[in-house]
Amino acid sequence: MRVITNKAYCHSSVYQRRGSKNCQTRSVSSVFFMFAISLLLILISGKLLSLLETYILDSVDPVSAAVETRDYLSNPYRYQSTDNNTIINPIDLLPELPVVGPEQQPEEKISPVSWLRSLFIPTAQAATIRPKISAELISLKPAGEINIEPGKAITIELKFKNTGNYTWSNSSYNFLALATVSPEMRKSVFRYKNWEEAFRAARLQEKSVKPGKIGTFKFVLQAPEKKGEYIEKFQLVARRLDWVKNSDVTFYLNVGSIKPKIVYQPTAIIATNMDGQAPTVENPTQVNPENNVTTNSFGPLMRVGLYDTRQPITVTANGNYYVKDQGNNILATKTSGHGVTIVYDWLNKIYILSSDDYNYSGGSYLRLELVDPINSFFTILSLDARPDFNPKVNYNDFRYALEFRYTPATDKYWVINELPMEKYLLGISETQKAAPYEFLKAMAIAARTYAQYHQERQTKHANEFYLVDATYDQVYRGAAIEDILTDWKRAVEETRGQVLTYNGKIAITPFFSSSDGRTRSFKEVWKNEVPWLQSVVCEFETGGNLNGHGVGLSAVDAMRRAKAGADYLSILQHYYIGTTPQKIY
Repeated sequence: MRVITNKAYCHSSVYQRRGSKNCQTRSVSSVFFMFAISLLLILISGKLLSLLETYILDSVDPVSAAVETRDYLSNPYRYQSTDNNTIINPIDLLPELPVVGPEQQPEEKISPVSWLRSLFIPTAQAATIRPKISAELISLKPAGEINIEPGKAITIELKFKNTGNYTWSNSSYNFLALATVSPEMRKSVFRYKNWEEAFRAARLQEKSVKPGKIGTFKFVLQAPEKKGEYIEKFQLVARRLDWVKNSDVTFYLNVGSIKPKIVYQPTAIIATNMDGQAPTVENPTQVNPENNVTTNSFGPLMRVGLYDTRQPITVTANGNYYVKDQGNNILATKTSGHGVTIVYDWLNKIYILSSDDYNYSGGSYLRLELVDPINSFFTILSLDARPDFNPKVNYNDFRYALEFRYTPATDKYWVINELPMEKYLLGISETQKAAPYEFLKAMAIAARTYAQYHQERQTKHANEFYLVDATYDQVYRGAAIEDILTDWKRAVEETRGQVLTYNGKIAITPFFSSSDGRTRSFKEVWKNEVPWLQSVVCEFETGGNLNGHGVGLSAVDAMRRAKAGADYLSILQHYYIGTTPQKIY
C-alpha cells in the first residue's frame, strides 16, 4: 500500500518544479484558516457558556448557591439556609436531651442545575477553602459629624483597602455593596432615590479590586423630614458570600438646628483595656436621645457581657433571689444557698432551668435577680475565672441580676450581668493595688466616662443585648475584686457621678498601658480627627516602650505623674485636652 502525503502529492504533480512554492503557501494558508476558525469557535463557546452561567445562576436555588458557606450565613442577602439539622455536641445539652450526630444528617441532594453549574463555574464559594473577605477604611468624605437640613441630600465617598484574599467585583453575581446593618438589611431612613434597594446604598465602583488594592463607594444620603440626632450604619457585603470584616462605617447626623446630646464617635472605636488589644468596631443603631433608663444614686444601669458558652451554667447565691422570664414575670423565688442550672437547647432553641423545687422549659430567656443586691451576690459555680498569679481566687461572684440569653446575630449564648454604673465600676480591674491614689481617681473618672458614653448610646454590642464586654472593653471581674482593690473602691466612691465632657457632651476616653515618650492622636492611629485626643508628651516615660494603641491616657506615665505630686484633674486634662469634669448624677 502506498501512502501519499500532501507534500508527496505536490512533488508528484506536473507542477512539481513550478508549483511547489504555491502548494506550500496554500498549505500554510489552510492551517491559518483552520486556526482562525477554531479561535472563533472558542470565543463563541465562551460567550455561550457565559450566557449559560447567567441562566444557571439566576435559576439556582439561593441556598445551593452557597453550599460551602451556608452554615455561616444568616440573612436574606447572604441567603440563609433552611437546613436546621445542626450537629450538636453532647456536652452542650443536659444528659436527657437528644443528640444529633453526623450519622443522622440527611444526605445532601444536588439538583441537576447545581451539578451543571459546578461543571462550568468554579466560583469561590464552591471551593474547599472559604475565602477571607476583609477590608480597611482608607478615607471617608465628609468625615466627622454631618449637619444637614431636613429633606436635603449629601454625597458620601468611601475608599476601602482589600485586606483579604478574595478579589472584589461589581458583577451581577458576587458583587460587593454597602448595605445597612443593626439590624442587617434594614430599610434606611436616609435612602436616596437612586439607591438600588432600600438597604443597599452603593455598589463597588471599580470593575474589580484585587487584594491589596483600593475600592471606591459613592452614594447620596437624604435626610428625613423629622429633626433630630441620628446614627446610620453600613457595612460592606459580598453578595451570596459574607459580610466583609472590619468594614463597618457609622455616620452621625444632626438633622435640623438641634443641640446634639452626644459626642461624635469616629468609625473605629478603641478597646480600652490595657493589654494592647486592637481596635474594635461599634455596632450602632438609632440613638434614643432621651435615654429612657432610670437612674439613681448609683447611676444608670449597665449591661455587661461576661462570657459566652455552650455549657450548662450552675448558679447559687448567698441571699434570696427571683427567677424571671423575659416579660419580668416571677417564675419562682429561691432562698439563699439553693442553686439552679440553666442550659440553652441549641437544637430546639429553648431555655431549660432545673432546680430542687422548680423546673422550666420554654422559649423565653431567663433572668435571676437578687432580692437584696447590696448585701448579697450570685456565684456562678460553673465558671472558673482564676488569675494565674493567685489561683485561690475565683472571679465568679456578681451582684444584682444575671441574664442568660441567646443572640441570633452572632449565634452565641451569653451570660449578662445587669447592675448600676457605680457597682459596675467597683468590679473593674484595670489598675494595680498599690497605685497612687490620685491616679486611681483619674482612672475611675476615665472608666466611668467610657462606660457612660456607651450607656447613652447603647449601640456598641446592641446585637448581643449588652453594652460593654467584660474582657475587651474594660476588664470586669465582678464582686470578688471589691475586697481586693480597696483603694480603687474608695476612688470610685469619692468620684461618684463624675465624667469628662467636651463642649458639654460626653467624651470618649481611651487609655492604654505605657508609651515610648508620647501618646498618639486618635487620627494618627484610627484616621479620624478627635479634638481632645491629640499627641502629648509623656515625660515620665522617655526611653520606654509603647504597649497598647497609644491613644489617650498612658497608665505608667499617669502613675508616675501622681507620684510626682499631680492631682487627678491635671492628670486627666493632660491626656484629654480641653475636656471638663462634670458631675452628672
